[in-house]
Amino acid sequence: MKLINIDRITLDAYLKDSPKPHFLQSPGWADVAKSRGLIPHMLGLYDDDKMVGSALLLERKILYYSTFYCPRGFILDHYDEDLIKAMTILLKDYVKKHHGLSFKIDPDLIIHKLDPNDASVLETNEDHMHLIDIFKSLGYKHRGFTIKFNESSAPRFTFRVKVDEDIDKIHENMHQTTRNILNRDNPYKVKIRKNNFDDFKAFYKTMADTAHRKAILLEPLRFYETFYDNLYKNDMSDLIAAYIDTDEVRAIFDADIKDTNDKILELEANLTKKNKGRLNDLKDHLNKILKEKAQVDMIKEKEVVLSAIMTAKYADKVWIVHGGNRDILKFLSANYYLYDYVLKDSHDQGFKEVDLYGTEGKVDKDSELYGLYLFKSRFGGDLDEFIGEFDMDVRPITASLINKALYIRRKIKLKRAIKKG
Repeated sequence: MKLINIDRITLDAYLKDSPKPHFLQSPGWADVAKSRGLIPHMLGLYDDDKMVGSALLLERKILYYSTFYCPRGFILDHYDEDLIKAMTILLKDYVKKHHGLSFKIDPDLIIHKLDPNDASVLETNEDHMHLIDIFKSLGYKHRGFTIKFNESSAPRFTFRVKVDEDIDKIHENMHQTTRNILNRDNPYKVKIRKNNFDDFKAFYKTMADTAHRKAILLEPLRFYETFYDNLYKNDMSDLIAAYIDTDEVRAIFDADIKDTNDKILELEANLTKKNKGRLNDLKDHLNKILKEKAQVDMIKEKEVVLSAIMTAKYADKVWIVHGGNRDILKFLSANYYLYDYVLKDSHDQGFKEVDLYGTEGKVDKDSELYGLYLFKSRFGGDLDEFIGEFDMDVRPITASLINKALYIRRKIKLKRAIKKG
């Protein structure tokens, strides 16, 4: 067998015909990586003239040396141990020839289906579990069964929603809380729009609010611009925003307040024991909507984006990769309408699955990300656990020293970003 550099057309054709195509192994992602200063290597594994595997390696220069990362790869038949072995041997040779210290893989392989309610194991893929031993026998170091969101290069847990079935069935699988919100028929007219470039700064504001609230890392604006620009030109990304017309929302509140006041006056004029409870309910409702309208009145803009996301699309799947919510008007549930739109839109475009892209592997009510876990779980998807990361040291001693330094740098960067936020 041989491992050779291939062009983007060859890589794209192979991936889309494979059982595990992933946007992080695609030519479009190679463009994103290149614009961020990484060096992409698109490689094909050949058995005679037949391509039987692929790997998009991303090279990061560290002085004279480099480290390599194969995100959600490599891509081949993982039930064929000979192929895995051949790919590993050839990758080691390739990385070494390019002054590499090490390379990392984290294949899109699910080892457990988990219960969304408590993250307990529902189903185990024994074949994929066995691959851990196979990788170790080839010299890989397994990074372990990490739980937290930021303990690995890519999330080790995710919710995935199947959208290749009737849309009513998709809604039936959702949590009752989600169905209740969607069944209100959007009373305050939250609107959704796609790929309006003027929404980019508003999208970043939602990301900034979320990062501050959840104490998570916020990348510079250029990071997200690069992601979107490179994928959008390949029809691989959408920027989707949920927004309101504040004048319209105020008018809806005013009408509700007037109607409620009229009903209160009518009941007070004919008060009986029978309708006293109804009167109290109306007064509670009035107090509630007056407080909510006061929040709307504080907003000076005529239009405001409340929730926004950026997707990646490839082959038969959509990933909601980046997203955030403003710290205002949460009672409008804009994020629920936004995610519901993505599921419907993906269904209408013929995609099979939407990956909500990342959660923690433990239901921890004290975690800053518990709300994120709860929100994503309410869309009725499968909670999947990935096999994890594997490191292959090509120059072990040098790699160990540099990896320790990089780990310390990442921790410092995260602490500074959180403190700044």
